[in-house]
Amino acid sequence: MYDVDAAPIVRRVREASALSQRELADRAGTTQAVVSRVESGVASPSFDMVRRLANAAGFELRLECVPHRVTDPVVDAYKPGVDQSLLIANLRKSPRERFSTLLSARRFILKVRRVGEEARNRVAEPTAKYGGQDDG
Repeated sequence: MYDVDAAPIVRRVREASALSQRELADRAGTTQAVVSRVESGVASPSFDMVRRLANAAGFELRLECVPHRVTDPVVDAYKPGVDQSLLIANLRKSPRERFSTLLSARRFILKVRRVGEEARNRVAEPTAKYGGQDDG
């Protein structure tokens, strides 16, 4: 049915209303034994019964469906406060798309390294040409 422990809910609303189990039962149209069994966790009441008990104690029980953030262990491992939008966008990609992105990044890194090596070689050429001395 539902995976909610009604015992603490019923006990909390009854105690907050300063009612005995018998008084709550009378107001809800049930017996003290039923309230006792619910509060002890022996009975698994229907949602309607929990709502009746809450209403009898002066509370409104609401069942609400709200969207929740889908958790992902990789995303959750990131530090709090760090913008995770890029990571989440990448995790939404298929493995093939992620692999393609990885290959593109690898090609870019290799190109940057090659350009850096060429630049260092150009700077080193004049020094080697003139015997390693800088007349500067």
